[in-house]
Amino acid sequence: MSAKDLINWGELSRLLSGDRMNIRKNRIPQKYEAATNCLIKHLQDWETEFQNGFEKTEAGGQKENKTVQTDEAD
Repeated sequence: MSAKDLINWGELSRLLSGDRMNIRKNRIPQKYEAATNCLIKHLQDWETEFQNGFEKTEAGGQKENKTVQTDEAD
């Protein structure tokens, strides 16, 4: 899946231009190219991180603790 497939183009167009029909996946006006390319770059970076695996976290955002505690008697 490409980064462009993750974008809601109608909402992006509305956000940048005020009209849902100005920016399309296959037609990006030069005026909006920089902002659109920046978003695509960030999505590609995120996709790369996702494919390589994010740090494993447990519920609540706690990092997985792999240390083993042992009971030591004095």
